[in-house]
Amino acid sequence: MKIIKKSLLTKYIIFLIILLVFISQTTKTIAQLTKCNIKFFAGFGLKYVENKGLAFGLLSQTDYGVYIGLILHIVFVFYMCIYYRGYISHRNYISWSAFFGFVLVVSGAIGSIIDRALLGCGRDFFVIPRYAIVNLDDICLTIGAALIIIDAFRYSKLQKEKELKLK
Repeated sequence: MKIIKKSLLTKYIIFLIILLVFISQTTKTIAQLTKCNIKFFAGFGLKYVENKGLAFGLLSQTDYGVYIGLILHIVFVFYMCIYYRGYISHRNYISWSAFFGFVLVVSGAIGSIIDRALLGCGRDFFVIPRYAIVNLDDICLTIGAALIIIDAFRYSKLQKEKELKLK
């Protein structure tokens, strides 16, 4: 398992989160300004939409969707910071999958917080056929969560192997 030393973590994490949030906000602003509607192949494309609800437009017909999404994202960022702090306090290192998972999840949530707090909606523009229209924040959240889950399974497997060796 590849590792990163604790001493470098904070600098890398802050830099990467700021970079990803900047890229996300830039792409959403370009999509918003151009009102893009481009079809590529097999249903994939770019189409700008504003989502005033939660994922998949849930609660978009109510005034509460944006606020619930905002609160959930803020709580999620705080939870991830606490989880991450506990994660590294028990180890002298962090795996690459956990590192990038954390960076992706937090940057995706912060990007969503910015949109919901300042604009009152989420800005989506990547068309995934038969699924949804998403943005870079959604993609970061999904990939980051998958990386964290993979790391949790790997860590669990390593712990079991260590316990078997001790017996």
